[in-house]
Amino acid sequence: MKNRIHYLSIWVVCLLATYSRAQPVTLSLTDHIVDLTKRNWSFVAYEPKQTPSYAEVSARKDWRPIKVGQRWEFLGHPELIDKTVWVKLTFHAPAELNAYKIGFFATMIDDEGAVYLNGEPIGTFKYLTGGKVPHPVDMDLTPKVNWGKENTLVVEIRDVVTQRMGGIIGSACLYKTLPNERTEAGGIRLKQSVNEPLAVLLHQGDARLTKGNQQTFDTQALAELHTPPSILREDELIIVAPAKHLSDKKYLAVDLDNINPVSVSDSLNLKTGTLPRTVGLYEMLRIPVEATGTYTNPFDPKQITVQAIIETPSGKIEKVGAFFGQDFEPVSPSAEEEILLPIKGNPWKLYYRPREKGVHKVELFAQDRSGLKRAVAGSFEAVASNARGYLRKSNVEPRFYEFDNGEPYYGRGPSGWFRGSRFLFGGNIRWVPYKLLDEYYDRKQANGSNFEYLATFHFGTLYIKDGFIDQHVAWKMEQSLRSMERHGLYWIVFHDGILRSYQNGFETLPYSAAQGGPCKNINEVYTHPVALEMQKNELRYMVSRMADSPSLWLWNCGDETQPGTKLSPVMVRDWLKELHGYIRQTDIYGHSHSIGEYENALLNGGDVVLLGDWYYHNNNRGDEYDQLCNGEKSQDNIGYNLCLQEKFKDWKVPVVNIEGGICQWENFSWLSGEKYKKFPEAIDFHQHLWISLFTKMAAGGTEWLNQALDDMKELYHAKAIANYVEGEPLTRTFHESITPTVSNQGLRAFGLQTDSKTLVWIDNRFYNWYNIGVQKKAPVPVRNAQLQISVKKPGTYQVEIWDTRKGAVLKKTPVKADGQLVKVALPDVDKDVALKITHMEQAAR
Repeated sequence: MKNRIHYLSIWVVCLLATYSRAQPVTLSLTDHIVDLTKRNWSFVAYEPKQTPSYAEVSARKDWRPIKVGQRWEFLGHPELIDKTVWVKLTFHAPAELNAYKIGFFATMIDDEGAVYLNGEPIGTFKYLTGGKVPHPVDMDLTPKVNWGKENTLVVEIRDVVTQRMGGIIGSACLYKTLPNERTEAGGIRLKQSVNEPLAVLLHQGDARLTKGNQQTFDTQALAELHTPPSILREDELIIVAPAKHLSDKKYLAVDLDNINPVSVSDSLNLKTGTLPRTVGLYEMLRIPVEATGTYTNPFDPKQITVQAIIETPSGKIEKVGAFFGQDFEPVSPSAEEEILLPIKGNPWKLYYRPREKGVHKVELFAQDRSGLKRAVAGSFEAVASNARGYLRKSNVEPRFYEFDNGEPYYGRGPSGWFRGSRFLFGGNIRWVPYKLLDEYYDRKQANGSNFEYLATFHFGTLYIKDGFIDQHVAWKMEQSLRSMERHGLYWIVFHDGILRSYQNGFETLPYSAAQGGPCKNINEVYTHPVALEMQKNELRYMVSRMADSPSLWLWNCGDETQPGTKLSPVMVRDWLKELHGYIRQTDIYGHSHSIGEYENALLNGGDVVLLGDWYYHNNNRGDEYDQLCNGEKSQDNIGYNLCLQEKFKDWKVPVVNIEGGICQWENFSWLSGEKYKKFPEAIDFHQHLWISLFTKMAAGGTEWLNQALDDMKELYHAKAIANYVEGEPLTRTFHESITPTVSNQGLRAFGLQTDSKTLVWIDNRFYNWYNIGVQKKAPVPVRNAQLQISVKKPGTYQVEIWDTRKGAVLKKTPVKADGQLVKVALPDVDKDVALKITHMEQAAR
């Protein structure tokens, strides 16, 4: 029976392989894009150190079928972790197509390798860990195509970065187009004369370029197009073909009439509309404004500025910049893809939120090179609302934040970026669907999470060549912020426009001479006055579009290690201070700043300390914090965090762990979650939520593996602690950190105490990720233990025992203090338990 199954399996594999070989892809006049994710490829694999030649690889007889479009693990091939994988596919190119350019396109191939056609090298590719996807793999196959014959496309993929698995990820296709090039103004110039109506396909063939009802263009009209840099996206292909060869498919429309022009030659004019009579405190007012002028870049304040000057009831003057923004309609061609179609709308937008009750007076100003225009918008009255306002450092408990209305805030993760199954971000905007992020935020809110640590480059490159703002990226960034507002999430804005691009080459930066910028090398980016002005223009745009939001928690520019640090750390720190100083000048809402991480955050003038990297490492790296913790980083989440936080316990500023997790950073497959399954109930996430509260950190649960938590439905831990702190005056009364006594050494206890109340969390030392997840040991419950705490007042106390996973009270019982000592008999502690011990006078209120 076993032999029959064995032979049957071989037969199935052979049949699949034969089917793959027998069904080559065939290009035709009407197929301009052929989706290769729906085709059968075949593959062979090698160990990382093996370096076979193309001839050796092609001679192998054991090629097996495989699909592409996702990482190997999601295609059912976890055995390809860290391997070098060669994949191939055959296609037929009829001779009648020899006037076309034939290309191979893939959104991303992770990590590096080469493309071959018919045994000839076509090009190489490389993607670096942690960086943005610099551009798709787009290879011109035309010179090596065998017209009228079968062609063999081979891709070598070396998986050299161990943090994630490799593969051909996102879109993968063969395409054909009449050869063309882009003009400086954004037009499409054909490389050969064509005397028939032409069609332009966009968004990988899902959309068609139109102008109102016009769907075809001649060569001159295409060459004379003036389009903003980010509208006709080359990272999603631009296909030009004779209109008669289009299929009957119903295409989406990218209508040129809906696109706001970025090059305008009009007289300067400014109009405003009627303001509402009243606006609630902290609620958004969209100030109506229409502006015209002369400019070729509306994002350059030297060419045009539009702004409001507002006099508040107290006599304070506030200046708020308008921004130029294209409106879009999102369309989803699949569950993990999104296309933005331009829609008509007024390009100039101006947001304002009042923070004082009373009458506000509003004037508008527009200025271009011809002069200045003024318009009086009128006035409105700010009235009371239910909005909580902005997050501010508490004066009573400076380690915590509170809202303007005095309500306390304790940040609850996870903090990691939502990646989707393909872990694609920072490159092709098609694969960063706002819809998926909005749905994820809905799940976070339902499960009690209330903060987000998200990089702006998650959405792609905002600031592009010639000082333009990519409107697709800007739209998704703002929509995500507005989603956070609806879901009660607060964003630590991590912005870095240098390192994540520089990893892919200095020439990818808009400040480089290669892109028309002023800088000859990376170091000049931090010091050149023109480069600094360009960076400030980007920040100016972000502030005008985003700073009004109360869901913007704090600004955090730069990254862990800027490339300029190699020349001078002092230069980089000065650069950080200058950029943050500019934000403070333009952000009237006074959001917090972290200027760097660890001690530098304060030394540079920040007002909150961000801590990064509490990942566990089996090998001691010898850095300051590993040495401080004597290697506990690889054993015990709570022990490690305690010793790390010992350094900051006396600091009178908020401290936030922004990034960390149970994974061994050097050996983790980000997506499969296989290693994460070693950690039942998300032990590290749960413990970090509670230990951060009881060590008076501003946020806890900053688990970086949020994708695994979400997939495994483990986000609920945040809801439990949210229930526990609900109604607690964390920032209205000073809470002293205490260490309660427990009778069993298998338990450790942590407390926060006021005059009449003590919050306590008790943890079973044995129940940690190492013992339960790695060693697979059975839990060791602690029974018949007793808690003892010193209290401020004699009398009777009400003791609540809380389930830390359900976030509910298990039991209430009165306990009379023995003098100023309260003793509580604890329930069996399998994992952990929390208590609230409240003086009965306080409990009765």
